[in-house]
Amino acid sequence: MKNNILPDKKILRREIKGIIMIVLLAVCHSCDYNELPPKTDDASTGYRLPKGEVPTAADLDTQTALKKEYNDAVK
Repeated sequence: MKNNILPDKKILRREIKGIIMIVLLAVCHSCDYNELPPKTDDASTGYRLPKGEVPTAADLDTQTALKKEYNDAVK
């Protein structure tokens, strides 16, 4: 007795091959997109660190008080 629910094996194989080809074409086609910005001749090659600010005595007192408060809370 032949199973009438499933299509013929040749048709099923052809459909699977077609789906695989469509997926492969879609994946390969998406590789053409270039996400990088165009290069310029004036681009720098080194990184210069920003200059920091020296904290004032009031800032240091505030930081010390906050640090002490934190350390007391976690003990």
